[in-house]
Amino acid sequence: MAAGQSRRMGVPKLSIPLGDKGPLGGMALREAAQSGLDDIFVVTRSGERPDWYPFAEGEAAGERCFLIPAPEAELGMALSIRAGLSAAADNGPYDAVVVLLADQPLLRADMIDRLLAAYRADPSLEFAAWADRGEARPPVLFAASVFDTLRRLAGDEGARKLLTGSRLRGKLLEGEAAWFTDLDTPLEVELFIERYVLGG
Repeated sequence: MAAGQSRRMGVPKLSIPLGDKGPLGGMALREAAQSGLDDIFVVTRSGERPDWYPFAEGEAAGERCFLIPAPEAELGMALSIRAGLSAAADNGPYDAVVVLLADQPLLRADMIDRLLAAYRADPSLEFAAWADRGEARPPVLFAASVFDTLRRLAGDEGARKLLTGSRLRGKLLEGEAAWFTDLDTPLEVELFIERYVLGG
C-alpha cells in the first residue's frame, strides 16, 4: 500500500532518496517482486506510475505489478485495503493476499516467502504475520476466508485491528525489531541513511 499522505514527513515520503538504494517507495516493491507472490497490486491514490516506482516500462521485474487507484485513500487505510482487495477479486481468485507497506525499507523477499510457506504448510490458517516481541507487524498474509472481514474495515482501521485480541486462527513469525522499520519523520530518514546507507 502506497497511498498515504505523509502528514508527519511534510513531503511525499515515498519519493525521498535513500542514497544508492533509490527512493524509499521502491525498496519494498523491488523485494516483493523477487518473492513468490503471483501478482502485486500497488495501491496509490491516482493509480498512475509514481516517480518512486522502481521498474521501467517493460522491465521483467515489474511484470507482475499492477498500479491500482485509491482516490479516497485520505479517508483512511481501510480504503487502500479495499482497493487492493477489489483488484485481487478482479484478477483472481487467490487463496490469500499479503498486505505490504511501501514505507518499510528493510522488507526482504524471504520475509514474504516465509509467510507464504507458513500458509501452505497449514491452509487452515486465517492469517500469518511477522511479529516483534509477540506484537503483529506487517507484512501480513490473510486467507481468502478473511476477505469479507477486511472489506468491512472503516476509516483508519488497518488490518492490525484484526490481529489484536483476534479470534482468527493465525501464526506469528518472530522477527528482529529493525526489520519493521518504517520512516515517518525527517529524523527517522536521517537516522536510517546514517545507519543503513552510509554505514553500509
